Amino acid sequence: MSDDDKRPRWDDYAGRERYADQQIRRARVEMGWTQADLAYAMRQHGFRWSQSTVARVEGGKRPVQFAEVAALADLLDIQHGSYWERGPNEPP
Repeated sequence: MSDDDKRPRWDDYAGRERYADQQIRRARVEMGWTQADLAYAMRQHGFRWSQSTVARVEGGKRPVQFAEVAALADLLDIQHGSYWERGPNEPP
């Protein structure tokens, strides 16, 4: 197997990013938080987030920076790696 065969395709990266957006929304809803609640919590952690930021992130219109991933994982009680891991029944 060549090194090229071992590399994930771009489609796989994009799919994982979409899945991460969905994970953020699922975790927020499970906690009973509104988008405004999550934005407030992110602001308390030093990020300039508003309700529209949360909506754009969850809708896949805004990428999440690495430091934001760490804060979201802590706030939403998500293991950092699980943002990108797909379950067995999740689409690519």
